[in-house]
Amino acid sequence: MKKNLGEIWEPIADFYCMKKGKKGEVRVFILLPIIAGSISYIIGKVGIINTTTVLLDFCNDILNQLLTILALFISFCMAYLSILLTSSSENVTELKKTPSSYHLKGKTCSLYQVNANEITYILLAEILFLILIFFQKLGLPLISNEWIKVMLCINVAIFMHILLVMLVVVKNMYFSFWRNV
Repeated sequence: MKKNLGEIWEPIADFYCMKKGKKGEVRVFILLPIIAGSISYIIGKVGIINTTTVLLDFCNDILNQLLTILALFISFCMAYLSILLTSSSENVTELKKTPSSYHLKGKTCSLYQVNANEITYILLAEILFLILIFFQKLGLPLISNEWIKVMLCINVAIFMHILLVMLVVVKNMYFSFWRNV
């Protein structure tokens, strides 16, 4: 059981190992979300305070929206993964044969492996974020307004990261099935 739980992290590690040679991609996936989270924190600190908005209620609404959005994203990713793994399409067969510019453990990855890894990575990221949101909902009444603002900014950054990787996954799925490789 312990080994199986440890294997959850392997697709995440593989995702970043594959991207190691692509510094620009890693910067976009990590720096843009950090910048977005930082900007949201600055806006929260220096922005004009609307006295009719209660921060706790606002945060609860945001967390509820994130739960709904993440549930939809998870279902889409599960569908993408199912389509990719079960498709007998000629394009998917070509993806399995076509080498990519990514390397993992000293071997060149096929386009199929890159797609499968990216979908698995984003699926795990969404599930872990969903778990984090549940814990945040439980702990929300126990934390101060300042920590609520920090928590919201972290959520903005994580959500932005998920959106960026999802855009890449959607683009890859599109080109996997609608364009000859």
